[in-house]
Amino acid sequence: CIEFFPVSQIVAIIGVQPGYISTAEHFLYMPSVGVFVLLVLGVKHLWRLEGVKKQCSPLIFQITIISIFLFFVLTTIQQNLHARSAISMFERSIYYQPNNARMHYSLGLEKGIRGLAKEAEQSFRKALALEPNQPIARIGLGKALCDQGKYWQGIQEYEKVMNPGRLEGMLKENKMIAYQNLIDSYKKRLVKDSRNAQLHFSLGVMYSKTQKVNQAIQEYEKTLEIEPNHKNAQFNLKVMRRALGIQE
Repeated sequence: CIEFFPVSQIVAIIGVQPGYISTAEHFLYMPSVGVFVLLVLGVKHLWRLEGVKKQCSPLIFQITIISIFLFFVLTTIQQNLHARSAISMFERSIYYQPNNARMHYSLGLEKGIRGLAKEAEQSFRKALALEPNQPIARIGLGKALCDQGKYWQGIQEYEKVMNPGRLEGMLKENKMIAYQNLIDSYKKRLVKDSRNAQLHFSLGVMYSKTQKVNQAIQEYEKTLEIEPNHKNAQFNLKVMRRALGIQE
């Protein structure tokens, strides 16, 4: 019983990380052995006590024990039904712990894996509302937005991650995929609207982010051909030329 309470988080203020870990069944395997031993010993004690005091009939006592047994059986069946779907398990955990950020971003990850990008976005936003600096939730939100074709919004979320830690490789790969998708999108739009200065500038920015300096310079130059007073294009072009050692 002493082991049972710290790991089960049945009492929310007790635990390694109070309020953060939902009641995880793998934490309960060993502690539950002691609980069931105590339960059996308690029933045996009541049986002996009843044999002495004769306060209720053996039939009522047996029905009570059978009812307890059926409760555990039905609870097990219910949990197995929930365990058939990870989404169902996470949603059930969130029902009991709505402020658990870990459950929200875990649900978002599961929905993302299943291609439910819009629903995943909602879960990641809820997680970030609770823990704004959580990198896995921020990266997940960026991916969910990109999966909906909202590449620029996704890139903005990726770039908010300041300390990705062990997720640095994933973040870098996701960024490059988003950059390339956005480059392809801008190029397709320029086929139909080749005199759009803002599209050329945006394409130049994406080339800059992917270290394609020469292509970026070309796009900034095209921007200025169409719109000579484009301040951002002027500034970026100057920076790019200096990086290549080109004199103005």
